[in-house]
Amino acid sequence: MHPRCNSNAGLVLLRLGGGGTDAPVLGPIRTGAALPNQPARLTLSFRDRNAYDTHAATIDWGDGSGAQSARVRESRGRGEVSAAHTYAAQGSYQVVVRVSDSGGKASLARQLVAVPGQDAP
Repeated sequence: MHPRCNSNAGLVLLRLGGGGTDAPVLGPIRTGAALPNQPARLTLSFRDRNAYDTHAATIDWGDGSGAQSARVRESRGRGEVSAAHTYAAQGSYQVVVRVSDSGGKASLARQLVAVPGQDAP
């Protein structure tokens, strides 16, 4: 018998026995307004059940610029990734954030970012 579950955080993975995962668990990607030729800011929180792992993050902004390092602030298994990027043109971009830990485990989060034209409200 399966219990009912609700989430406003996207996909939720339930594991029998409460074992959890050794990879970092990522929260949703949060972005501010994105306009061409202006910095778009991104943050993402994460948790790691291995409280003493250290973490690194990269972001592929989806515009062909390739994966770039992001700032990571962390303490005792909790942290936040932050970065800013300037898009040169309007469009829809698939942003991919990768957070890896010192134990060799990694997790990905994806989100579509819409960059409207300069005249958009």
